[in-house]
Amino acid sequence: MTDLTDKITIKDLADELEVSKTTIRNHLQRLPDGLAVTNEDGVIALNADVVRFVRESVEMNRLKVSGKASGEVSTKIALRFPQTQFPTDETIEFLKKQLEEKDNQLKSKDEMINNLLQDLRDQQKYNLLQQQKSDQLLLENQELKSRKWWQFWK
Repeated sequence: MTDLTDKITIKDLADELEVSKTTIRNHLQRLPDGLAVTNEDGVIALNADVVRFVRESVEMNRLKVSGKASGEVSTKIALRFPQTQFPTDETIEFLKKQLEEKDNQLKSKDEMINNLLQDLRDQQKYNLLQQQKSDQLLLENQELKSRKWWQFWK
């Protein structure tokens, strides 16, 4: 058997990445041109470039599955695969428009909240006045009940 010091086996890579050997083989089927595996005495050996590609592929699949493709991860992916990266100026303009739209939505919501708060304060004032009026009428009614019939004109 030849020396595999610069190379790694499918099993070793699968153990390192905590995935199955089948998963590694599936990623190896999608190798880009220029990357290839070698079969040395019946052992499939992966060179450093192939190992790097498989690691990145497994990492991207994990991110897709976990749904944690944050801006940092998207940036990493865009740097690794520049053919999928949008032109910078277009991206910046798009993001600026999105920010402006969100700012307008927030302003609109702030205005709506302020209007609702004012309406609520007005309603509370009205209810307080109604309660005071009701309390006053109740007090007057109690006073009238406590009077004798001959004191009615007081």
